[in-house]
Amino acid sequence: MALRDLRISLKIGIGFLVIGLLLIAIAAVARTSQARVISRMETVASVRFPAAQALEDAALGQMQVFRFVNGRLIRGLSEADNRLAREKLDEGLKFVESARAAYAALRRRSGPRPRLPTRSGRGR
Repeated sequence: MALRDLRISLKIGIGFLVIGLLLIAIAAVARTSQARVISRMETVASVRFPAAQALEDAALGQMQVFRFVNGRLIRGLSEADNRLAREKLDEGLKFVESARAAYAALRRRSGPRPRLPTRSGRGR
């Protein structure tokens, strides 16, 4: 029984069946890819972004500490300026410590890091 011998309605039905199967396969691949992207975005939102924010806060605090340490080294400052520099230095140290504590409190993702795809399709 050759394809040429089939009725036209059967040929059209087989064509629709093939297209339907392809559509289902493409939808399954899209669904698994979407789930993978959602999982990665949740990791970024819950782990990596807060970690980056805590590290940025620590860096800002360190810059404040360095600035006011240098201010304390200037000779001839008035007592009021010296006291202000000391207070700002203490604020900077507290800011660095709170950022360090925030970074240490972040939950870490367990398990190995995901392998990044390369051009060949295999992970590095």
